[in-house]
Amino acid sequence: MTSPGFWTIFAFIRNLYGSVALSNVRDYVNQSTSIIRLECHQDFNRQCLHRGFIPHGLRCKPLVHTPYGRKLARDFSRNCIKARIQDNKQRITYARKRQASAERNLRHVLQYDDLRSIFIARKQAEDMEKSKYSEIHSKKLARLQPEEPAPRNERTTIFNYSSKQLSDHHVSLLAKGLNFAMAPRYVPKRDFIVEIEEKLRHINNVTGVNLARSRVLSILNNAKPPQPNLAQHERKALQELRSDESIIIVRADKGGGTVILDKTDYDEKMYAIINDTDHFVKLPRDPTAKTERSLVDHLKELRKKGRLSDQLYRRLFSSDGSTPKLYGLPKVRNSQEFVQLIRAQTLLPHESMISFDVVSLFTNVPNDLAVDVARQRLLDDRTLSTRTSLHVDDIILLLRFCLNQCFFAFRGEVYHQVNGCPMGSPVSVTAANLVMEYIEEKVFGEIVFPVKFYRRYVDDTFVILDKNFVDDFHQCLNSVHPAIKFTYEPEQNNMLSFLDVCVIRTDEPNNRMETKVYRKPCDSGNFLDFLSHHPVQHKKSVVRTFVHRSNTVGSLYGPSR
Repeated sequence: MTSPGFWTIFAFIRNLYGSVALSNVRDYVNQSTSIIRLECHQDFNRQCLHRGFIPHGLRCKPLVHTPYGRKLARDFSRNCIKARIQDNKQRITYARKRQASAERNLRHVLQYDDLRSIFIARKQAEDMEKSKYSEIHSKKLARLQPEEPAPRNERTTIFNYSSKQLSDHHVSLLAKGLNFAMAPRYVPKRDFIVEIEEKLRHINNVTGVNLARSRVLSILNNAKPPQPNLAQHERKALQELRSDESIIIVRADKGGGTVILDKTDYDEKMYAIINDTDHFVKLPRDPTAKTERSLVDHLKELRKKGRLSDQLYRRLFSSDGSTPKLYGLPKVRNSQEFVQLIRAQTLLPHESMISFDVVSLFTNVPNDLAVDVARQRLLDDRTLSTRTSLHVDDIILLLRFCLNQCFFAFRGEVYHQVNGCPMGSPVSVTAANLVMEYIEEKVFGEIVFPVKFYRRYVDDTFVILDKNFVDDFHQCLNSVHPAIKFTYEPEQNNMLSFLDVCVIRTDEPNNRMETKVYRKPCDSGNFLDFLSHHPVQHKKSVVRTFVHRSNTVGSLYGPSR
């Protein structure tokens, strides 16, 4: 209340009504501005509590420098903010009572026109006070705001191959990644109770169970949902993308990126795969129920013969199964053991690093070959009878059943895979590995030149051999079976990438090789958004994983790429 106009009004009131009336006017205006000031303080404290800021005056330094000690200090500081909010609330209530009392006194003393002048002066004082403290608190909030991290190019994590034009809000949302977890709007109390009751029913201590129930209910009743981790415009963008049936949003096959495709293009690419009659045929009806009955018949027969325990029978038993759904991942492993092996090798000038890859391994593995190789391995296994009561023919029967009963649904139609191992099936990796081992035995039994280093991970193989024998080795690999074809990539600029490792030929006298972390060009660098509703342990483990990866894979100083 610093405007010169107030002094004129105060002098007028004192001359006309006396010092008692002037005291009431001063008290009325002061209480009005005090209310505005307290409300500004209240808004500031609530903003701090909502954003997770701690005002400098309420920051508590941890007396014990441990994670738990720091948490206690943060919790105490937040409780101080809540106490200040409660105190301000009481002060505002008290100020409003005094303001109302002063206003009643003025209405009994002042004339209407004079009272109206006081109200106008009060409104001016309130506006001045609000403007002053709003600016002060805005500056305080700005100072408390943590520094923004370096901006990332969000569009490098998003590959928009659709005809839809993405807005900035769409990009901001999709850049968080498809593994981003939204904070729930309510506490899922029913889910917690169901899970806890499932555990409590195995406890015989009735008193302890009832006590646990009481404590759980107390915690759930006091629990509050977490703060939203999506902005309002991002929630709106999510609804827009979800309701747009003309596009498909999927994760990239590698690199962690997000791919947007027109639904027609996605379907066209998928039909180009499943319309290959050498590998897939369309079925007139859904075979799920028939396949399930066949599986149960096999299991019953094995249990009847005493080769399957009741426990394993119940574990493998299937009922009310659903048809698998086909989906595609557009294209845009443990390497520590490989790194240890490769660092122990030397690379001479006449030798070359080669990476071999099988073309569509899983869909090209002949099922009959996989079964024959598996049968021979089982027959050669002298310890099989000590690990299972199943006979070789029983295992082969179940293996053939798993490999041949591969069907899936796509756009309301059911297809059967007639050749190759089913993608996504747990048994496919084992079957493919058996076939690859069979090919390796054939190749190494025929070649007459030495292979210095050979290491395979499923369908990716790293080889060191004489440069003059690369083509011969490639031809020998491709000659074992007509369905299994290999491609190869030679080293370039003295470097070759394999898995997530870049192997480097050095000029050192001992001909040792160096390694560093390799990231594919399509790698988005998007792993887990920190604002995602994941446990903080998961977020920390992401960092630990990459630090461990850098320490174990990289042998060169400087940042790994």
